[in-house]
Amino acid sequence: VSPYIELRGVGYLFARLSDALTRGVRLVLITHDVADLATVNSHALEELRREAERVGGDLAVFSAESASGRDREMHPLLHAKFVVSDDRSILLGSANLTAYGLTTNLEVGALLGRQAAREASEVVSKLIETGLVRPVFHTGDWSGFR
Repeated sequence: VSPYIELRGVGYLFARLSDALTRGVRLVLITHDVADLATVNSHALEELRREAERVGGDLAVFSAESASGRDREMHPLLHAKFVVSDDRSILLGSANLTAYGLTTNLEVGALLGRQAAREASEVVSKLIETGLVRPVFHTGDWSGFR
């Protein structure tokens, strides 16, 4: 989960993400405004989408709409940044998936265990189930998300 993503930021993780997709890992990404092809976030994910299709990987992308000009209670700002791994651990931090977030900014993060990872996975599931984030594309089978 990262609200802000850009091409260079994805590039820093591209080889590892590609390797995970090749090994059959399901990658689920939640960000902002990916459905609009003109956004920086959408552009940043295009190469990863192509790679997932090339290797037969399972990449699901969901988008929260930005809250600008909207009622924050009805459209809360997605501001969390975290990575959950197999419901066993979660990296919770302040860095967006951008070049500055991953290289230049002074960011902070904490690695937490199984309970926190499960709780974060439940939050992601609820975001999807309630429609607060909507599906944009998936290179695998959507049935696991319905």
